[in-house]
Amino acid sequence: MVSDLLLPDSGAWNTSLIRHLFPNSVASAILSFERPLRNIDDFVYWKYTRDGSFLTKTAYTGFLIQHFNLLHSSPASWCWKRFWGLPILPKWKMLAWKVLYSSLPVADLLKLKGIPINSTCVFCHVSSESVGYLFRDCPLSRHLWDSFSWESLPKPEAPLSFLVSFSAVISRYVTTKNWSALDRFFGICWAIWLTRNSVRFRSTVYSPDSILHIARDWWDKSGKARDFSDSLNDIPLGFSYPFVSQVLRGNPNVPDIVIMHFDGAWDQGNYNAGIGWCFWDTSSFQSIGGGARACMAASALHSELQACLFGLRHALQSFCLFYGAWHQGNYSAATYGSWFY
Repeated sequence: MVSDLLLPDSGAWNTSLIRHLFPNSVASAILSFERPLRNIDDFVYWKYTRDGSFLTKTAYTGFLIQHFNLLHSSPASWCWKRFWGLPILPKWKMLAWKVLYSSLPVADLLKLKGIPINSTCVFCHVSSESVGYLFRDCPLSRHLWDSFSWESLPKPEAPLSFLVSFSAVISRYVTTKNWSALDRFFGICWAIWLTRNSVRFRSTVYSPDSILHIARDWWDKSGKARDFSDSLNDIPLGFSYPFVSQVLRGNPNVPDIVIMHFDGAWDQGNYNAGIGWCFWDTSSFQSIGGGARACMAASALHSELQACLFGLRHALQSFCLFYGAWHQGNYSAATYGSWFY
């Protein structure tokens, strides 16, 4: 019993007894567990929920985590933590997610779910259509991959399982920041998927050249989207915002005296928001004031605007407004104004 490892008076761990009974690694793990503040009976605790109660959906989540543990134990696992912020088309990110978590509706998966469908590959009409076969092992897919000179760059290889190969290729390109190669890789995958859908659902006539044309068109779109910097409107998720300035009042050639930064955070569940702002002296690069408060907001943008509003009110009370400009940074909105006493 766990209670046998506790000191009867204080309820703390009996360190000497634990180190006597268990190896050092196990003893250290036991001693690292935090003890309850009061004496309570032992109970079953489910680690996948905050309150320790068992839920079926958390059991399914735990199964998925174990099933796809390879993705998290990969040497380049840090790449996946920022995968959704990569400078590639959002369509491709969704495709990769569905491939890696076996949710792409290929014929094999649909048949497994009880949907009456012909699971034969629409390209070769020989083998069943699985994710690996569609994107790599089909003769047509192999021809498409071999149509380009990859040199030392990785491409999906047959000796490895497709999921391992797929994740390894993406991880390699992300690690080296080879965005053009990543465009080419996803362009071919996306062209295969689009053509497969056209053939299966609309009986479209295709050729290897037509698929390659689709692939080139899409990776060209991804490259142009990444280089796009003329407008703030409709920039795809994962691409950086250009830095622009617009004068709202006063002379833009007057050097800045004080800069104001602001930020807001919003809880969608209860509409609570927290906002803050600070002022920086441009001559000394030191903070000269600021503020924060809790409030209610209808959206994340609303919280940002409230932070700006209260910051400007603070500035009007503390400084005499001289001129202001709006700036949009790469990852967060920031405004600055020049003020004098």
